[in-house]
Amino acid sequence: MPIKVQIIKNTFHEVLIKVSGTPETNNVISATVKLNDLKLDNETLPKVNLAGWMVTGGNNGMGALDRDGVRIITLTTVSGVVVDLRGDPFTPDEINNDQDLDFYLFNDHTEIFAFFKKTNHRIITNDMWNVPA
Repeated sequence: MPIKVQIIKNTFHEVLIKVSGTPETNNVISATVKLNDLKLDNETLPKVNLAGWMVTGGNNGMGALDRDGVRIITLTTVSGVVVDLRGDPFTPDEINNDQDLDFYLFNDHTEIFAFFKKTNHRIITNDMWNVPA
């Protein structure tokens, strides 16, 4: 089954992405979400910080996120954990937040729900005093 990427929510402040698929046993499938795909009309190229992560699926599945070749997070489907990086003592992960998002699914049916906070949600206008229509 090919990997499927859904951008469930994309506002000037937040992004929620679902990545799902079923790699063959002992294999990996991947997909890249370009930051340019998360850019809204009149918005600068966003920087997005990982703020939440959940992985569900089959018994042997695993999901991971890399940015510019750096592993940011990995969880198995059996962990049953939702990682929330928005509260004390944690903060959203800023590592390579100006790089595209590389998602990886391993071994079994896996679904990743990744929540990001945009950090530079500037709106581009011709007149800095007016909000675009």
